[in-house]
Amino acid sequence: MKPWFLFLIFLGAMLASCENNEPAIPNGEKVALNNLLGAGEWDNSKIFPINDSLRMRMHQDEQNIYIAVDFDEVNLNQYRWVELYIYDSARHYRFHASGQLGEQYLRPPYWTENWNWGNNEMWTATTQRLAGEERKSSSNQAYEFQFEKKKFKSRHLRVLFHGYTINTQATFDASPFRYYYPADADRFKAESWMPIQY
Repeated sequence: MKPWFLFLIFLGAMLASCENNEPAIPNGEKVALNNLLGAGEWDNSKIFPINDSLRMRMHQDEQNIYIAVDFDEVNLNQYRWVELYIYDSARHYRFHASGQLGEQYLRPPYWTENWNWGNNEMWTATTQRLAGEERKSSSNQAYEFQFEKKKFKSRHLRVLFHGYTINTQATFDASPFRYYYPADADRFKAESWMPIQY
């Protein structure tokens, strides 16, 4: 057998091994996007623990990928917002959910803080708002995302989570508490993000 053919077999085996090490998103139920984890909706999800009270949940159906950022409980004195970074081998995406939804792409070497709000295409997510004189947050147990699979160019994705929380009474210049997953990932380097496949 020729050496180059043996090399191709070895390379194919290595690639298959790498792919098999990626967590697979399991099949699950269609989700009602309402900031609350409904009974049974997320039971079949793959869970990624971020800390003792914060986790990401992921599952899929035939058309969509669902991701929940689960804060474990409702806290109307806390405002929360999240960003998911997803790389699909063709484009680096940044998906923002807070009071509004927004989508960006990495234009090396920059992510910009200038958002074109409401430009979400082929995905949606829940939002949260502050209301009333006491500035109470709207229902905020979780942010729930729904992505159409056809948005992505590959079944092998890389994902990075950034989450933010702040007291609803905080002054405008106060700094939020930040959460990251993976904790040591670099938002400019997709190779440091979490690999998944669907």
